[in-house]
Amino acid sequence: MVILYDRILRHRKITKNKSDTLWNINLNVPARSMKGILMLFEDPERTSTETYYNPNITKVEMTIEGVPNQLYSQGMKAYQQWDEINKFFALNSKRNKTTEEVLKDLNLSYTTLEKYLTTNYALWLDLRSTDDNSLHGSGRRIENASEVREANGSLYEEEKLQELLRMFFKKYAGHPTLYIIDDCSATKELTKKKDMLSELAFSGRHAEQSVWVISQRYNSVLKDLREQTKWLCMFYTKDRDSFDNCLRENDVIPTLEERQRIKEELKKKKHRKLILKTDQPTDYWLLN
Repeated sequence: MVILYDRILRHRKITKNKSDTLWNINLNVPARSMKGILMLFEDPERTSTETYYNPNITKVEMTIEGVPNQLYSQGMKAYQQWDEINKFFALNSKRNKTTEEVLKDLNLSYTTLEKYLTTNYALWLDLRSTDDNSLHGSGRRIENASEVREANGSLYEEEKLQELLRMFFKKYAGHPTLYIIDDCSATKELTKKKDMLSELAFSGRHAEQSVWVISQRYNSVLKDLREQTKWLCMFYTKDRDSFDNCLRENDVIPTLEERQRIKEELKKKKHRKLILKTDQPTDYWLLN
């Protein structure tokens, strides 16, 4: 005999600040068939336990095991949220008994669009391969549910990026965390001497936090950060000063002749790279 059932898991309650322009939420739940994720938002000042706050979310980006959502590859917009939640909670014959019971418990049964946008808001992330609510096993299999926290700093003004780095540094101290800062030369805030990258450079390693910086110009990277590097990966650049200054600051390649030879080798082949190990014992490799 086979018994089919839907398992409903209340994962956790997360406190967020209304004034934040970005919420990063990580759900670490392995599952053989996850149908979806339902998010409810409660205002601590609400007067009724049957109302749910609408935080006016304009865009939702979702990644599962490193793979972006295919249906909403550019992110789910606000106008798509009502249609998305209706796939599973719609008032039609496809709605199963389990869904009906959940809706009654949450006071979301017979919700109109007007009520949904005001007092009965909920965000539904549908992970099923089909919209048929009568099917079992149509959910997404999630195996590698490791703790990975992702943030896209390009969505912010530069001062917001500093706030984001500071928040992550404090919140995830002691958890292995990797920051990848892209196009450092184009961001003035990241070239100042006293900013959050300086604190990460000096204190991050003690909190199990590492920083990768990607830049077209070596000199644009914060000097405090350059002095703390353990590894460098260099490609050929037309900026002669960047190449020479990098090898001069990081005294790994012993002679000027060897430095010039490596520079010529980098010119010859696309994507050829020089790896410098600046931490003792120092070393270097030229890779294709």
